[in-house]
Amino acid sequence: MNLLDAQLVAGVRLNAAEFAREHGVSVRTVYRHQARVRDEGEWNERSRRPHSSPRVTPSDLDAWICKLRAELGVDNGG
Repeated sequence: MNLLDAQLVAGVRLNAAEFAREHGVSVRTVYRHQARVRDEGEWNERSRRPHSSPRVTPSDLDAWICKLRAELGVDNGG
């Protein structure tokens, strides 16, 4: 938890523009963190992992490829 989040959880009233200027963050960041603490009541870290991967091979295609490789056997190509 950083200084901004600790102060928001503690209930310290902040001037967003002043805090942003003093600590080198954007005013938008201060407002986003204020809204999140207000809505959730506390600060919880969130995962940065993507919800999906658009380039992943679909599981049915993956299963078909594995089946085909097993049927074809070794062909000196790997």
